[in-house]
Parts: sequence; structure tokens; C-alpha cells
Amino acid sequence: MQAQIVPSCWQTGSGRPKAPTRSAWPLQYRERVSAAMLRPTCEWEKAKSKPISNSKSDLENTFYRLANEWRNETWFVSSIKKRIAHPSHLKIIGLGRPAIPFIVREMRKSSGHWFWALEAITREDPAPNAEDISELETAWLTWADAHGY
Repeated sequence: MQAQIVPSCWQTGSGRPKAPTRSAWPLQYRERVSAAMLRPTCEWEKAKSKPISNSKSDLENTFYRLANEWRNETWFVSSIKKRIAHPSHLKIIGLGRPAIPFIVREMRKSSGHWFWALEAITREDPAPNAEDISELETAWLTWADAHGY
């Protein structure tokens, strides 16, 4: 097995990777988990330091603050249920209809799992038979255009 070279921000002071491993897990799984847990450390620091938007209104500031929190705290979560149950995502839903333009803007800028928030806020489902995420995204963007967002 070759030595793994990782950037310094992935390492602890001892020069060893931060990711915990469980000796009971198969080696291949441990390596994958360790790599997945280590990789985003640098990205996390970058994302934490720069906001998504430089907005002016209180509602817009609140939305982007919550969106940043949601992304930063769930980018590594593979469970969609856990992502959409995150407190920041639920608070975005709690903003209600005034948040729709910001959600649509984020969907247009960079795809994300915003459909659940839109469905919860609007109580509509423009793609009931969608088979994948790209179909959901397309349907919601078409819905947004039709509703003037």
C-alpha cells in the first residue's frame, strides 16, 4: 500500500489524517470513509469564510445566512431525509412565500435540493412523476417562470 499524500489542512498536528476509523470495518470501507471525511475539511473552511450573497434586505440576509448554514452543515450528509430535516432548511421553509424568489435564484445559480422547500412552501408538485433530480429541477424552474419568479 502506498503512502497517502494529503494537504496540510487535512492533517492534525501529528501529520496523521483526522478521520476516525473503526478496526471492525473492512479496510476498503475504512479508506473510503476516511477519504470522504478528510476531503471537505479545506472546502469547509473556504465555504465558511465567504457568503453566498451580498444582499441588502433583512429577509434576503436571513435566507442567505440560513442557506450558508444548511450547505456548510449538510454537504457531507448522504441522507436526503437528514438534509431536509436540518434546522436551517426548516427555517428557510418557515420564511414562507417571500423566500421563493431567493430559492429559485439559488436553483438557477447552482443546483441543490431546494425542491422540498418549494413543495412545502407552495404545496404544489409540478413533477409528480419525476424519475430523477434533473427532472425535478427542470419542472420547478418551469413552474417558477410560469409564476413570475
